[in-house]
This record gives sequence, structure tokens and C-alpha cells, in this order.
Amino acid sequence: TTIQKLNRAISTDRYLESIDYLKNKKVVFIFDECHRSQFGETHQNIKKFFSNAQMFGFTGTPIFEKNSQSKAGLKLTTDYLFNECLHKYVIVDAIRDRNVLQFQIDYRGKYTAKGMATNESYEEDVEGIDTKELYDNPQRLEMIARYIVNIHDTKTRNREFTAMFCVSSVETLTQYYDIFEKVQAEKQIEDEAQGRIFKPLTIATIFSYAANEAVPTDDLNGLIHEEAADIPSQVNSSSRDKLDRYIANYNRQFKTNYNSGDQFYAYYRDIAQRVKNRQIDILIVVNMFLTGFDSKPLNTLYVDKNLKYHGLIQAFSRTNRVYNDKKPFGNIICFRNLKRATDEALALFSNKETTKIVLVPSYAEIEQDYQAAVSKLFALTPNYQSVDDLVTEEQQLEFIKAFRE
Repeated sequence: TTIQKLNRAISTDRYLESIDYLKNKKVVFIFDECHRSQFGETHQNIKKFFSNAQMFGFTGTPIFEKNSQSKAGLKLTTDYLFNECLHKYVIVDAIRDRNVLQFQIDYRGKYTAKGMATNESYEEDVEGIDTKELYDNPQRLEMIARYIVNIHDTKTRNREFTAMFCVSSVETLTQYYDIFEKVQAEKQIEDEAQGRIFKPLTIATIFSYAANEAVPTDDLNGLIHEEAADIPSQVNSSSRDKLDRYIANYNRQFKTNYNSGDQFYAYYRDIAQRVKNRQIDILIVVNMFLTGFDSKPLNTLYVDKNLKYHGLIQAFSRTNRVYNDKKPFGNIICFRNLKRATDEALALFSNKETTKIVLVPSYAEIEQDYQAAVSKLFALTPNYQSVDDLVTEEQQLEFIKAFRE
């Protein structure tokens, strides 16, 4: 069950009669994803009601002091709720056992006087750039949207796989959605003029438009609970109007009949299923679907949002579910300066050496290793004829190792 349903059962008179006999029994609770939705009153209510219970928690991203939020001066951590850690099986172990995949990260968050650079390099001195004016600049958003449209087929093997795009706010999401419509319309005209077949990307989105609409999470297993942190407390009619328009587009595309009111949860479930069925090419989100959602055919995450610690690892991990030999790793394309945040998150949840195992080396690193190997080979054998001059077995073995490398 969900903790929300259980909390309702122990705090509502008409359910309490049915469950009261369990109050002092020895009940075992196993909480999955115990880093989420455990630090509020609900967990404490359950713990208080089942006075003789034993609780176990599982999480790939525990809450430590470093990534916790204070509540009434107290640092809330996973250890605080569940006591000692009984066993560790971290992302490094899972990758070694081939239970999850590595990540291949492209950092596209380098800023120059002319805007966003599209090379592989990363400059630490721009880490501090974080102004709304820069990130929400319409030119920048359009540049990113065009870049995504251009590289999407390459990243997803001609749409054999699917992608998510996480952005910083509902406001930015609505801008991106409209820009994608414009960019695709222009691309259609261009392709048809050049005699090319135009294949539009199927783009969908879902978001909450008011905090009070994001709290009831029973039907979603708590997946939209965290959305409430980033949205206004009052209904944003502009955001809701736009969501209604996007849902209308979705309804036309898939011949459905959802809305942003009483059909919102049904819309959520339908989107989740269509992402898994590879019917949606890019799903644009703020927080929804970034935790707890698994779709094996999803191999790419575009990121235009500041992420850190457990939020970063959880978001990246939407892409690294094992699928087939055509999916060797999860693609992460960052349009923000997230290298430092990524390194810190991996170090927190495993160790400082984790990056060598978790991340596929960048092209620059591979090229550097290749050049070093070539230099070593030519030092041993300047040309192919000189291989015949290797007399001893030791010399031949050294050549074989160098050639193989």
C-alpha cells in the first residue's frame, strides 16, 4: 500500500475499527524509496500507531546530513528514521553486476559572450552563473530546443528509445513546449522544401499548477508529492489554461479525452504507459517522473535545471535501466553547469572513485588515452616492418600489449 492510504486507515474512524486489532502486533514494514515522503507526520503517525512494529527502509539515495533539510532545527536523515544501516549495495555494485547501466554525460553548459557553446568542454569558472535572466532568455531556450530536435534521433537510435526533458519551472516548461512547436513547424517547411521526409517528434508534458492539487498522491504512489515544492500555493490560471491546451493536443494525438481536473490522475497514468510503450518521444517535466518512474526504453535525459545530491542521482537514473545490447548506457545531456554537482553526488552516495565506474569517459578523455597508446606503440615499433626486428619473447609480449591497447 502507500503510506498515504495507511495513514488514512489509522486516522479515520470508519477504517480504524477494521485495523485496530493490529495496533500492538509485531508488524514488519518495508518502505521502498525511503528517502522520499518519510520525513513528515505520516511516517510518525504510522510509527506511533503500530507501537510494536519493526521498520526497514530501502533507498539508492539516502538522506545524509549533507543533503538533508532542517526541520525545527533538526537535520532529518535516513539514519534518524531507520537507525543503523544494515547493508550497502550502492550504484557502483549495481553497475558491476549489470543490474543498471553507466551514464554518458554531455556537458553543454558552457557560456560565452555569444551564448551557449556546443562543444564538449567544461569551464569551472562559470559554475556560479545562475541568473534567471540568463537561463530564461528566449534565445537560449530556442537554441537548446533546436539542438535537441537536431540530435534526438542520434541519441535515441532513430527513436528506438525515448527521452525526458527536465526543466526548472512550470513557466519555463510552457515556454519550451511552445518553442518546440515553432521549431518543428519550421523544420517541416525546410524538410519538405528540400524533398526530405519530415517526422515530427511526439512531445508531451504534465505538471501541477497548484500546490493543493499536488498533495493527494494515493493514486500515484506518492510520485507527484515533491512537485508541490516548486509551484505556487494558489491556482495559477495561466498555467492551468496552458496545461489544458497541451492535454487537448495530447487528446487529438492519441484520441483520448483527458482534462486537468477530475481526469488529471488518469492523464498521468496514460502518459506513464505511453512513455513505456515508446509512443512519446520527449516528455517535458519539472519534477514529476524524475523519481520512482521506470521505463526501460527511456535512454536519454535532457537537463535544463539545477540538480544536486539525491535529486540528481534519481533524475539521471531514469535512463540507466538495463534493456538490450543497443542500450549500453544512459544518455545525459546537461545544459547547465552540473559537473561539480554530479561529482559531489556520486561521491556522497558511493565514494570519490565512483566516477570511473559510473560514468562513461568523455570523448576528450578517450582521445587522450588513445594518443598516449599510439605514442607508446610507435616508440616500440616506428613502422610495421620493425615488428620483424623484435627478437625476444619479452619484446614481442610488450608489442602485443601495446598494439592491443
